[in-house]
Amino acid sequence: DAVQHFTPTLEYRIAWVRPVEGEGNSDNPVYAVQLDSDGASPSLYGLSRGAGSYEAAARATLQALNRTLALELWAAG
Repeated sequence: DAVQHFTPTLEYRIAWVRPVEGEGNSDNPVYAVQLDSDGASPSLYGLSRGAGSYEAAARATLQALNRTLALELWAAG
């Protein structure tokens, strides 16, 4: 939701978010995310570690969106 408010024209939505088994620990979990678009754009994937599950999932989402967000912000600027 936060990314949608930041860049309302962003066409990607979260398809799934999952912990990566065997990586990290409960204090520093690793999460993977898949983002799908409403159009013909390919899915985006992210993987990140964080200080807790929410942080890891948020970082993975931002990692997946890195290039897309850069283009959105450049176009808006």
